[in-house]
Amino acid sequence: MVGSGVEIDGASVVSVLPACGFLKELEAGRRVHGLVEEKVLGKKIVSNALVDMYAKCGGLDEARLVFDNMVERDVVSWTSMINGYILNGDMKSALSLFKIMQIEGLQPSSVTITLILLACASLNNLKDGRCVHGWVMKQRLDSEVAIETSLIDMYAKCNCLSLSFSVFTRTSRKKTVPWNAMLSGCVHNKLAIEAIGLFKKMLVEGVEINVATCNSLLPAYGIIADLQPVNNINSYLMRMDGIGLRKAPAHSLIEIRNLYVKPIGAASLSWKNRLPP
Repeated sequence: MVGSGVEIDGASVVSVLPACGFLKELEAGRRVHGLVEEKVLGKKIVSNALVDMYAKCGGLDEARLVFDNMVERDVVSWTSMINGYILNGDMKSALSLFKIMQIEGLQPSSVTITLILLACASLNNLKDGRCVHGWVMKQRLDSEVAIETSLIDMYAKCNCLSLSFSVFTRTSRKKTVPWNAMLSGCVHNKLAIEAIGLFKKMLVEGVEINVATCNSLLPAYGIIADLQPVNNINSYLMRMDGIGLRKAPAHSLIEIRNLYVKPIGAASLSWKNRLPP
């Protein structure tokens, strides 16, 4: 396009930069950036795309330079930079930037919040995670599935599974993702029996099972070193009309009665008997 003498504009640049980021073509992205400066295409949407591209290509210094030089930044600008830090494993910088964003009075989006909760989970930063949860509740965003799931995961990674369960009890009982997050949380905290019990209740309530459900559950059987239930679950899934399709709760009851779990002692939580009836 450039070689043919066709005039490029902001729309062209915004279309090609995500491809550079996805393919991690940093040099190609830099050449596009050069054209942006040459053609004076420094609109906010173009700068946001540049930040995102550099971050995905691992060029955090260049991403931050573009970000800092922006005359006007919106929530997408901040979220792109925060996401860049998280993609590159710099959770502390992501949290620091989020706090600056709050000081400057910008309203974070749901995407921003899920990213920050991920950073808190990775750092075992319960204090900041609870602060974010409080803000979410004030803004009445705590019913969004992505945020609910992130809160469950954050509390579990911070070893506060009772708080994960508190969030979980307020979620939609038919949404798969919060159940998967709760299963993963149990396994993360080495509570295999609780994870298996939760999975059984998932089947009883007719919640849709997907590949992520299996990935979340199966490590529980590794914890208790019992292979037989794994074979039973595998047979159950193979008899379904494909993973992810619902099965009648009555049929699920028949299946889960065949799941045998060996007792492993007294490992449990105080909320064990409070799992959804």
